[in-house]
Amino acid sequence: MEFAEFFQFRGGVSYLESYEKDYNFVNANTFVTRLESEISYRRDKVTLKLLGWASNTERKSIGTIMPTIDPMVFIPVPASTIPENLSYGATLSANYSLGSFAGFVDIRYNHKTLKDWDKKILPLLNSKVGISFRDTLFEGALDLMTSVSYSYRTSSVATNYNFFVDRVFYTPTLEDVPASGQIDFFVAGTIQKVATIYFAWENLLDAKYYLSPYYPVLPRNIRFGIAWEFLN
Repeated sequence: MEFAEFFQFRGGVSYLESYEKDYNFVNANTFVTRLESEISYRRDKVTLKLLGWASNTERKSIGTIMPTIDPMVFIPVPASTIPENLSYGATLSANYSLGSFAGFVDIRYNHKTLKDWDKKILPLLNSKVGISFRDTLFEGALDLMTSVSYSYRTSSVATNYNFFVDRVFYTPTLEDVPASGQIDFFVAGTIQKVATIYFAWENLLDAKYYLSPYYPVLPRNIRFGIAWEFLN
């Protein structure tokens, strides 16, 4: 809905009922109600977006025990690893263009915690900031795009994968996944609207951290590729 010049608004509510295996190996029905709204502003060189959401989840256990691969294997139930019913968050995105250059900021706030624990299931803050350049050079022969960005995320609760039941569980008794950040560089160019060459240098500072157990971030790495259109 466009309620004023340069402004737009949207909002909605959704309800979902599903069947799942809950955190205590007991089957359950899940009822999720979600509210979401977004307001955006666009004018000339500036683009702003603010999105807010809230979600409430209710679980009703049915009582059927979930089988494991080996029925003789006992798997202890993690204590208090159920999320709070209510979760909410917001996202702020901003973009400012100046000629061929553009600066961008993306900040996400998530409040999703475990019951009885001051542990965040998702990072409380997840942000990204950077500068990009895009222009057509050499009399239209080269469409060049490049960017440098820095991303940062706060800590979150540790998780543990259970191979017997193929599930990931929250483990608040272990050390949290630490806060982390990295710098990335990217450049791509399309020549004569036919050939595209791209180069990416990710994690320039070679930061070492885990997105979650068993999933470490990639070390400093380089990606290079060429694409060519033969039929156009």
